[in-house]
Amino acid sequence: MAFCAKDTYSIYIMYIITVIPLARGIAKETLSYYTKEWLPVGVAITVQIRNKEIPGIVASCVSAREQKAAIKSATFSLKRIVDPKPRRIVLDEFIDAANVVATLHASTTGAVLHSVLPLSVIEASTYEAPPRIQERTTAGPEPRLLHAPFFDRPLLFRRLVREILATNSSCVLIAPTITRAKALHAILERGIEQDTFLLHSDLSGTNILRAWDAALISTRPILAVVTPGFLALPRANLGAIILEAESDSTYIRRERPFLHIRTFVEEYARALGISLHIADNLFKVETYHAYSKGIYDISLPFSLRTTGLSAEELIDMTDETSFVLKKTINPKLLSIPLVSTKLVTRLSINQTTERKTFLFVGRKGLAPQTICGDCGTPIACTSCGLPALLHETKEGRIYACHHCQKRLPAETTCHTCRGWRLIPLGIGCDTVRNEIAELFPDTPIIQIDALHCTTKTQALRAYQTFKESRSGILLGTEMALRAIDEPVESVAVVSIDNRFSVPDYRIHEHLYRTLVALRERSIDPLIIQTRHLRHPLFHFFIKKSYADFYEHEIAERRTFGYPPFVSLIRLTITGTPQTIQKKVEQIEDDLAQYELVQYEALRPTKKGERVLHILIKVPTTSWYNLAHDIQEDGDESYRQLLTYLRALSPSIAVEYEPKEII
Repeated sequence: MAFCAKDTYSIYIMYIITVIPLARGIAKETLSYYTKEWLPVGVAITVQIRNKEIPGIVASCVSAREQKAAIKSATFSLKRIVDPKPRRIVLDEFIDAANVVATLHASTTGAVLHSVLPLSVIEASTYEAPPRIQERTTAGPEPRLLHAPFFDRPLLFRRLVREILATNSSCVLIAPTITRAKALHAILERGIEQDTFLLHSDLSGTNILRAWDAALISTRPILAVVTPGFLALPRANLGAIILEAESDSTYIRRERPFLHIRTFVEEYARALGISLHIADNLFKVETYHAYSKGIYDISLPFSLRTTGLSAEELIDMTDETSFVLKKTINPKLLSIPLVSTKLVTRLSINQTTERKTFLFVGRKGLAPQTICGDCGTPIACTSCGLPALLHETKEGRIYACHHCQKRLPAETTCHTCRGWRLIPLGIGCDTVRNEIAELFPDTPIIQIDALHCTTKTQALRAYQTFKESRSGILLGTEMALRAIDEPVESVAVVSIDNRFSVPDYRIHEHLYRTLVALRERSIDPLIIQTRHLRHPLFHFFIKKSYADFYEHEIAERRTFGYPPFVSLIRLTITGTPQTIQKKVEQIEDDLAQYELVQYEALRPTKKGERVLHILIKVPTTSWYNLAHDIQEDGDESYRQLLTYLRALSPSIAVEYEPKEII
């Protein structure tokens, strides 16, 4: 007999449970079921949703007797869980952290847990999460900032890990990428090989499961070096978490609920009451602001002066007055050389002495943009309307859209005036390669960018070839910079100016961080070619004073209302103009009391659909209070906003602190 809401059959031997479904696309925070078996809060069970079995976590379990009145008055039927298969898969504090982060992201706890849990591993493992053996504290230590250069941090981690293990506590070190995790594991495991475990998605399923189970059953304190997908490892004696490279953009998930892993880690450490060490050479502006307010402590004394292996040389490219004939689509065009005299000299010396060089270029392809020389119209993709990138393939030059993957022949004419006089603008990797190859035809050039290395494996393989060679030139974008794991004799920035035009309030911070990373990897003085010599960014970089840059940046953000002074929430609506207009009008009517900024997205969907963004700014303190159940005057309206955002249709994407706002 089915147990319906208005039935009282066997009510005294039944339990009503609420379950957090571990799946995306389920709007409800919890679902209700009934069962004969009492289930403790926090265990994972299997439930049925739309005739499909999915995992879920028990949020509450009460006797049906206590819910008798509610059951009788309800208008829906409860489904029965016949075989819940209960297992404790994570620590209770992990779920506590997920609850807080779900509020910050205006999402559900289930969606957050689905984003951070390695469900396939957890389901295959036969071991359960143990109870904590350490006493819980009401308030743990403040997060600590560990400020050190890229190549110095592994040795500092090694000392810190030994100190943690000596207290009979385990430690989890989270790295942003698989490459970084492997490199750190190779250094940190020396001398403690039996107690060190590596977990990342490139391992086979069998090896992941073997490492996961071994880390759980070990009776000794362990070090687990993991990528974000495995931070849920439920060690009972976990005493500290180390977060490597906190500013790395890969810590922001690209799929819903667009989770900030860094935020989750901080809330997890706070729930556990354990130490959190946040490491980087250049912390985010928001992190420095929190440090200035006393929210963070420091692991080691540090100053707001950036460091690196080399000094730097700024070259004003407007002084390079020798014009040369360029082999572009229009051979009559004259332009300034891409490579300065000083850089040519450096490359000549390196070629003679068999030294290696890394040349950094901000964009891939031949030219980031091409315009019509007659009417000035940009050459755009005929499907989605985004600028088409000119680059070279084995079959010759083509225009390609890297959003919808459409390709156009090089003989394409202007779609406005049908003119053929097309002018490529800007500097791309392929253009630089062509010029370097003409200047140094005998020097091997290895290129790493999204066009030539479509996977991270190809990029690492190309870098390994460069690393093992006696000399040569590595040419690439940020993809190449990420692959470099040891200093290079010479590093030069061929072009970075086009990045200044990116409409993002974080762009100057990103460029400063990129320049610091390049300086760290160069043994010789870093060469920077630019036509924006007077830009304040270069002034601060040459002075090696992040303090001055921070003061300049934080003043601008305070003036224009950007984080850390407000929290940004972006709504994204996709569809036909009529559909979007209808949804926008409804949102504007419902949220009339809030300041909404709506604007067209730079990129349509791959199907060519229109995309509209609505940006909402809320006070950072109020949103934080909401997530942590701190009651203050004036915060109630934001609780109403949270409820509204959570109830929005799945067709409207809600993103907290978006990676980019345009």
